[in-house]
Amino acid sequence: MKISGKLLSAALASVLVFSLAGCGDKEESKTFNANLAGTEISITYTYKGDKIIKQTSESKIS
Repeated sequence: MKISGKLLSAALASVLVFSLAGCGDKEESKTFNANLAGTEISITYTYKGDKIIKQTSESKIS
């Protein structure tokens, strides 16, 4: 009984580790917008996990 409990605990721990490792691999993006003194600014960050892969910015002066 003790061996099967340890085996079950090890199996659940490994499933947890692999499921958490799979979550951080998605590439996502976040856009920030601001309007300062008639200038519209839009900055988009593309990131994977905690690393920024790409940054794009667009400014429109009115």
